[in-house]
Amino acid sequence: MPKKKLPNIILIVLDTARAKSFSCYGYHRKTTPNIDRIAEEGVLYRWCFAPSNWTLPCHASLFTGLYPVNHGCNAYSLYLYENIPALPEILQNTGYNTVGISCNGLVSEPMGFRRGFNVFKECWGLGFSNFFLKGETRKERVKELIDLLRGGKFRALGRWFATRFLKNRLSVITNSVPYTRKALGVVKKVLKELLGHSSGPLFLFINLMGTHAVYNPPHPFRGTWSSRRMTHQKALGEIKAYPDYYDFYARPELQGKVNWAEITNFYDEELCFVDSVIGHIFEMVESAGFKQSTFFVITSDHGEMLGEHGLYGHIWGLYNEVIHIPMIISFPEFGFGRIVENPVQLHDLFATILEIADIPYPTPKDSISLCSSEKRTVAMSQDVDSEMDLVHIMGRNPDLSLTSPWASRSCAVVDEALIKAIATPSGYRELYDLRSDYLEEKNLGYNRKAETTGLLLCDGLFAPEGQNRKIPEQERVGDI
Repeated sequence: MPKKKLPNIILIVLDTARAKSFSCYGYHRKTTPNIDRIAEEGVLYRWCFAPSNWTLPCHASLFTGLYPVNHGCNAYSLYLYENIPALPEILQNTGYNTVGISCNGLVSEPMGFRRGFNVFKECWGLGFSNFFLKGETRKERVKELIDLLRGGKFRALGRWFATRFLKNRLSVITNSVPYTRKALGVVKKVLKELLGHSSGPLFLFINLMGTHAVYNPPHPFRGTWSSRRMTHQKALGEIKAYPDYYDFYARPELQGKVNWAEITNFYDEELCFVDSVIGHIFEMVESAGFKQSTFFVITSDHGEMLGEHGLYGHIWGLYNEVIHIPMIISFPEFGFGRIVENPVQLHDLFATILEIADIPYPTPKDSISLCSSEKRTVAMSQDVDSEMDLVHIMGRNPDLSLTSPWASRSCAVVDEALIKAIATPSGYRELYDLRSDYLEEKNLGYNRKAETTGLLLCDGLFAPEGQNRKIPEQERVGDI
């Protein structure tokens, strides 16, 4: 009996792209015409949730199928542990040509995400190099520099020195456009050389940073809704747009002066830009004749707050703007023009890809295949390291009196009935019915309904060991 021909897999993560702003998710602006077309011909998962609120733990979940507290990759430990099998590693050992293209310096070789890729291209400039040196004292950092030299990590070392002298000016953060275009060039080359190659199917992972601040939409998208005289920095007033969101929280007296309408305009224009890139990639696959044999996924790692609930960015809060993400799949076996209403999660792609690739590999219970008849009873999102953000905020303004409930770890749980609960270790609770209150404006409070959300599942996340839990070797799932 001939072996089943394995599909190509193209997995695109639009960094910081929130479902709320996609026209195929009901947004009032036509921000995603190309993705809309793909969704109309494929499957749209209406209620997909991120496992956390920022890049590192979300990508680690995507690559391992585990919730953040189980893979331990967070602000306290910026590395994907080698004793946890990674999706590219499994696919590579099954015969896939594995290619990774990342525009995000957190999804990089120094953070452990190179593992399993035959080819791994990083298109992000210098803006994340400060993460390379983790030592708290000068002596520790000098030792790290020496280790980089001894290990031949001249590229990483050069980036670090360049960052110190150029002050992070050449970065995907300040302007993602050239890096997105560079990534697209690499994609073109990969598709031309490897798509349909006789030596094995293709697994192509792409991270694009277009919708991550700072917003600099290119022509012809710039000015579609925004004022041509305005910039992201001008819209924020005296609050710094770069390099992070801490300044917004450290200077509350300036928050009322932010022009949220213009910031939203810039965000929407950036989304239009990355949508055009997605359209171009999909067209290349289609014109090459591989649309029917390619599992094509468009998703995001997390979303973004643009003033909603008084929040900005994605360092705090687990509202829908941050954790409700898009997921669109184009693959004939999944059907055409379908909308799936039950909750799913980003890291369900781990089990799904292993199943469609026909890999008999044990998957963790955290990940449920989208091919399976089994449905999620709850979706969870975990912010396990917000205390680290509080340290940075207070470092900017030591006299700040900050009482936000999000200054500690938090958890959000959504059940099958779309009842959503948000909890913190201090006992703070919010409860929403997403069917009638997607914007989360009417807090139902803590009542009997909360029990249906699986709110008690949050309690285990607040144990101190959840901050930086390394998975013991004996807990490694399977063997490669």
